[in-house]
Amino acid sequence: MNQGNNFNFGIGESGNDASTYQSYYRHQPNKSNPLLIIIVILIILIILGMLWFSGFFTPLDRQAEYKKLYNRVCSASITYAEDHNKKDKNNPGKIIYLTVGQLASANLVEANLVNYLNNEPIPLSTYIRLEVLPSGTFKCYGFVDKSEDKERPVITLLGESTIHSKVGETVTDPGATALDNKDGDITEKIKRSGNVNINIPGTYRVYYTVSDISGNISKTVVRTYIIGY
Repeated sequence: MNQGNNFNFGIGESGNDASTYQSYYRHQPNKSNPLLIIIVILIILIILGMLWFSGFFTPLDRQAEYKKLYNRVCSASITYAEDHNKKDKNNPGKIIYLTVGQLASANLVEANLVNYLNNEPIPLSTYIRLEVLPSGTFKCYGFVDKSEDKERPVITLLGESTIHSKVGETVTDPGATALDNKDGDITEKIKRSGNVNINIPGTYRVYYTVSDISGNISKTVVRTYIIGY
């Protein structure tokens, strides 16, 4: 074996009636190209620098990004409702459902929204829930699944369900409370209908109803006033 950079390896066989075979394997080590190595390193550094300044290596704050998305979608929903649900502004407490597809069709949001909490696309059929406030403005509750909440709220009367009073005697409504399995205490949303004339003998009824954010309406609860008996 040669001791230098080059070496030869040979196999030979000879005989009177045989052919002679000879094979050589020659190896010459490649010399590295310093300029090529430097260029490759520079390209890698440039790519890493671009990724760094683009925020590629910065951990994504998913909660913060979702909050931005929530605010953007709610702002777009209110804008849409102001243009398309003007009549509903005269109906405080009304629940309005819009879809991401409606907002996208109105060019208020892009059609390929992504939920940053699970990194999954938000379907165009996803609902956004709005409520009409007493001031005639819209309040947005963000994305909802209408199939999630199907349970109606429950109203409980305070005091007796039947109240007796004399003619001309002041009658005070004891009120009621309303609880919902999702929204909690929604007593302030109770709607009361019916009147009591304390100056005319008779039987009067006052009705209480309430709806939760998902639009589920409670059973109507009745309080009876008997005047003059």
